[in-house]
Amino acid sequence: MPRAKPKDQIPAASSRGTSKRRARVVWTVSLLFITSMMGAGSVKADPLDYGTFATLGFHAVVNQIDGRMGFALENGGNGTLNDLNNDLGLPSESHALGLVVAVRPLEHHVVRLYGDLPDLRKGGKVLARTLQTRNITYPAGTKILSELRTGMFGFGYDLDFLLRPTWYAGMNCDIRYLDLRVRMGNATSGYEDTLSVDELVPCVGAHFESRFPVLGQGDPWMNLGGFARMTFSMTPNYLNYVDLAAGFSLGFRFAGLLSMETKAGYRHESFFHNQETAAGRSLELKRDGLLVSVEGLF
Repeated sequence: MPRAKPKDQIPAASSRGTSKRRARVVWTVSLLFITSMMGAGSVKADPLDYGTFATLGFHAVVNQIDGRMGFALENGGNGTLNDLNNDLGLPSESHALGLVVAVRPLEHHVVRLYGDLPDLRKGGKVLARTLQTRNITYPAGTKILSELRTGMFGFGYDLDFLLRPTWYAGMNCDIRYLDLRVRMGNATSGYEDTLSVDELVPCVGAHFESRFPVLGQGDPWMNLGGFARMTFSMTPNYLNYVDLAAGFSLGFRFAGLLSMETKAGYRHESFFHNQETAAGRSLELKRDGLLVSVEGLF
């Protein structure tokens, strides 16, 4: 007899509405900061007097992860939607380490090369409920093992059509390679299910950054500022990807040529992939965390 589709009894993952509220808070704070910076006292300088030709930076992000994945979820399918933390036993925290190289060959144009090192998180759990994929049933009480792998590499171009002595803003377009894989399997039988997103994704967005001198007469050696960047995929019908970052910066200039800048802020990433109707596969992952970076400006 055909089996009835099990009810989804997992604790609900963070709703998309919660993510939207977080994004609104981030961008409200960012807009207030941008407005206050643009209204600051005038500075007598040429565009990019406090900008740079090249940037080499390293960043680290400490994330809280939340998400779900499932198989056989098409109409008539009997698969369950499985929580990454509560069902699969994956850790709720992850880390990302990355590198960015940027060059400004012309006044209004920036090219960027960046990426995050692959991060692998493993977990396991004795199931409190039965999980069903397309071909495998994992009964309650079964010991399963799981892993989550994330990685990203990208190339970007910025067009800074608003360019002032101490701040700039514009649009950005990126090509990002996203490597996202969730694996679950039975520790005894060797059965395994894997859901992966291994895609080259075109993205667009907008950005803002400022550097305001605060110490030093004539030749300032210390500056304060802020930054905000939004990037989202152009393939919402297949993979909905959003990357938001905003925060504050503190910079120091040495010998008039080299500058060091530290940044701290909030970063949100969201992956939503449930458009493979025929295959019945679904994957939702959200990462929210603290972003810290150190950059050398030349």
